[in-house]
Amino acid sequence: MSNIIDAIPLPPLYYHAIETTYWRMDRNNRWIKVNDASAKSFIAEHSYCKNPTTPGTNSEVEKCIMDIQARQNVAYVGRLAGHNAGIYKMGENHILVTDSPKFITPKAGQWPTLEALFRGMFVDGTLDQRPYFYGWLKSGMESFRQHRWKASQLLAMAGPIGSGKSLTQNLLTALFGGRSSKPYQFMMGQTSFNSHMFGAEHLMLEDEAESVDIRSRRHFASNIKTILMSVCGRNHPPICGLKSPTL
Repeated sequence: MSNIIDAIPLPPLYYHAIETTYWRMDRNNRWIKVNDASAKSFIAEHSYCKNPTTPGTNSEVEKCIMDIQARQNVAYVGRLAGHNAGIYKMGENHILVTDSPKFITPKAGQWPTLEALFRGMFVDGTLDQRPYFYGWLKSGMESFRQHRWKASQLLAMAGPIGSGKSLTQNLLTALFGGRSSKPYQFMMGQTSFNSHMFGAEHLMLEDEAESVDIRSRRHFASNIKTILMSVCGRNHPPICGLKSPTL
């Protein structure tokens, strides 16, 4: 192997073996997928030579490609709830998280509109459920911002049409980083695919038609417990154990 590959760090380029693709950051700090030719051009920009010094041998770029495949390969590429963009080691695998949640910067001040909304939703006569709602929000935000995962609680809202349930769900999505997913079909056993759930901090159920089949309802109940209490799960298609906190 060329001495240059031993002497300098490998370029910030990662190989996804399952897709046989390469990933690098663009000038806006976004992770993009590139093909083999673009990967080699990117490597050449990091002082590696494209042409072999001896005819019939590999060039520095080609040797670097092989080293990246061996040392900077990842088992998963995509969003992962609760994680900022970057490289993580989970179990025996490295994964590449491509996007970060976008949290709202908190600011002290008055909030009459939202305060009125939550008063109308969670106050019924002398019964005020807002402390429980705010406590649930605080627990979730602490987990996400401190990257300390713990068992969660399910927030259930029941009320007439137009009472603000959907609006509150959308507000929760914004508070939890701007990403939501609907897990109903997976939780009911209607599909085995759940990869969309791993990229969203907010798993949202909303106006889905519930089943009257007792087996489906038991399956749904079991999945509620699994999602709330587990700190890791299985992404389908199964590639590795991914820690993905969701609320």
